[in-house]
Amino acid sequence: MKQGMAKHTGTLISGEAYLNQRFADALGTYQGTLVGERTYGADLEDLIDENITELFRMKLFSRIANALQNPVNDLTDFTLRQLELIEPAPHRIEVIAHGQWQQQSVSLRSPVSIAAPQGGAV
Repeated sequence: MKQGMAKHTGTLISGEAYLNQRFADALGTYQGTLVGERTYGADLEDLIDENITELFRMKLFSRIANALQNPVNDLTDFTLRQLELIEPAPHRIEVIAHGQWQQQSVSLRSPVSIAAPQGGAV
C-alpha cells in the first residue's frame, strides 16, 4: 500500500486518505507548472472563468479522466467508474470520482476553482 506525508500535518498517511490527497493534488496543479515534471497535474487552466455549461462539463470530465490515467500523477491504482460534479457556489466545482481501489469501492473528492484569482488571471 502506498503511503506519504499529509500535506497539512506532516504525519504519515496511507490508504484511502493518501489516495484522496494524491487525487486533490493532481487536480489542484495545473499541468505544466511543476518544475522538473511538466506533465504532472491536470489540464484545467484554460477552463478558468468559463461558464458552467454542458460543453464545460464534458471538457472537465475528459480532462479529469486524462489526469487519472496519467502515470506521473500516481493515480493508476484507481479505476474510474463515475464522475460527479457539484456546484456548491458560483465558480466553484466539487469533483467526486467514484471507482475501484484495492478491490473496494471508493469516492474521491476535490474542489476545483474555475474563477481567476483575485487581481486577474495568472
